Amino acid sequence: MKELCKRWWKFSARSPFGQFGSILGLRLAEDGGSVEIINADRASATVYAKVPRWCVNQNTGNLKLDAAVALFDEISTYSGMCNWDKKGRPGVSVSLSAKRLGLQRLEPDDGIIVKTTYKKAGKTLGFLNVDIFHEKEPGKVMVRGQHVKFLPMGIGTSILTSHLRNYPGSPFVKGFMSVLATYPMHDVIRLGESLGHDVLNLEDVRTEPTETGSIVSTGNFELTKLYGNPIGNLHGGCSAMLSSLIAKHAAQKYLEKKDIELEQINVNLLSGIPTKKGAVTLSAKILEDFDDKDVALTEAVIKYRDSTAVDCLMVWR
Repeated sequence: MKELCKRWWKFSARSPFGQFGSILGLRLAEDGGSVEIINADRASATVYAKVPRWCVNQNTGNLKLDAAVALFDEISTYSGMCNWDKKGRPGVSVSLSAKRLGLQRLEPDDGIIVKTTYKKAGKTLGFLNVDIFHEKEPGKVMVRGQHVKFLPMGIGTSILTSHLRNYPGSPFVKGFMSVLATYPMHDVIRLGESLGHDVLNLEDVRTEPTETGSIVSTGNFELTKLYGNPIGNLHGGCSAMLSSLIAKHAAQKYLEKKDIELEQINVNLLSGIPTKKGAVTLSAKILEDFDDKDVALTEAVIKYRDSTAVDCLMVWR
């Protein structure tokens, strides 16, 4: 099963359609990254990966919760779903959720251990549970998440994925891997280091009070293949991070402080967003007042061509 995981990460590192996984540093050690597949069996999979500094809160050193979602979106797919679906399909994410269970500082070069547990997979949907641990405290859960995948991907893709999983020694698979090896790996794996926390830059951000007394933030984001998954749509984890970015503006205004942490996130991915060209519009609003004035509940929406593609609920403190 480890070999199947490796095939998918090699594909991700070379796909001409999307590069966000490489920006997250999710590449095998043999391909210049830090990903190590510790275990992969029929019930669970455990993966080690270093955390890029742009995925860490500058002030506290904690792993950003939206970044945790982005990391386990890809890790749980390639180390888990592709193994456990009988046709080897990675599927597309339809829901990503996570809750912070503990705060543990990540120093430079610190890594995380991501354990994905198989819950259920059928013809249409697959369900995964995810726990994330600090490498230095492998018994203490930092983040707990859930991942729901829509598995049908078309006949052509199913034939390819089925062969990758079930007939690894076939001439078809050997030929596919030989062709894949001719594609250069993305040269963006160090992009996060060079850009720092500006990897995702929103444009035209505005935060204003509404007539009903709420707070709304709006902005735009230009699409390129840098932010895509290997099939050319906006990476599910990137959608989570963009939702968090725009919602943070509204939450900071409401809580009247800059240094806030995302405590819980639930992302619904309603439709694919191609990253070839164009832009998305983002908006976020405060949903309701809590008795606890140190807590803010936000809803963020990402629209593509005037249609809602992503809806995200978040709790901030």
